[in-house]
Amino acid sequence: MALIRKRPTTETLTMRDFFNRFFDDTMVRPSVFSPELFEAQDIPMDIAEEGNDILVKASVPGVKPEALHIEVNEDRLRIWTEAKEEKETKETNYHLRERSYGRLERFVTLPYHVNADKAKAEFKDGVLNLTLPKMAEVGRKEIKVTAKA
Repeated sequence: MALIRKRPTTETLTMRDFFNRFFDDTMVRPSVFSPELFEAQDIPMDIAEEGNDILVKASVPGVKPEALHIEVNEDRLRIWTEAKEEKETKETNYHLRERSYGRLERFVTLPYHVNADKAKAEFKDGVLNLTLPKMAEVGRKEIKVTAKA
């Protein structure tokens, strides 16, 4: 009789991959935005690092710059706005409706603490460009432990 060595870590990862693939392939995703399905939609964005700055590009088409709100707290960024729906007086039969209305909001943890006082925000063609200077890094300090008799 031969002994078979079990590898629970490998088997667990395989089973996890199976279920992840199963749920990814079988989940039904809504094709039309409906306020009943979502309370607030995410704002798509790119975050990059260039020198001593964190650069954020956020897409907010159809929103006026004065309607955008931006908060930075150490390494957390919050951008939000309210997109108003255009009211039409005539009856309209939509064949496709993907534009979203209502509250658009995004919370992101940045890779560094940033200096909000020196941040710059520019808005052009529906894209918000943020330049957030990184805070000076605080050096790591080792604390020695002494034994007390």
